[in-house]
Amino acid sequence: MTGELRRIALRPEAAIERFDEWARARGWALFDELPRGHAAAYERVYKPAGEASDVAAGWCEEHTVGVRLVWVLGAPGLVAELEAALPHHPRAELLERAASDDLGAAVDALRALVMLEANLPPSAELLSLYERFAVHESPVVRRIAIHLGWAGNWRELLPLVERRREADTTLAEGWGRLAMWLQGADRRA
Repeated sequence: MTGELRRIALRPEAAIERFDEWARARGWALFDELPRGHAAAYERVYKPAGEASDVAAGWCEEHTVGVRLVWVLGAPGLVAELEAALPHHPRAELLERAASDDLGAAVDALRALVMLEANLPPSAELLSLYERFAVHESPVVRRIAIHLGWAGNWRELLPLVERRREADTTLAEGWGRLAMWLQGADRRA
């Protein structure tokens, strides 16, 4: 499949049944359902029924990061429809929460933002927020940053990760493994 990929971070009350109804109301058929695995997210994918099309929409439960989202491929105009159909976190709200002093809310928001931009070129805003967590005084927060670095899969993080490997002796091994991953073959779809 090709085309523009857009993602929407869902609120906890969003129901997969509502997504199914949204897709079926458009005459779409279930195309694929991917079971959750140790490191693989659960996904349910719909496509227009009876058409050879690069348009698709999916529900994703990314358990390794704790984020649920929906995505649309090849039809950015459908994003507004999905936003109207499902309770979601607007990106501006997530950016504000990720920059807040409430650490729990900030971590939750950063997790969602990372998944919105995973495997895509990250925004400057997101890279700046990520750095805030990468240099945080708490090793727990820095470990979360390492984990989210894997999830985001952005080569743009490599200079920061290399600096953290040198400066953060407590988590140098984790930063080093992330650096090796980011130096690897391009994983962008």
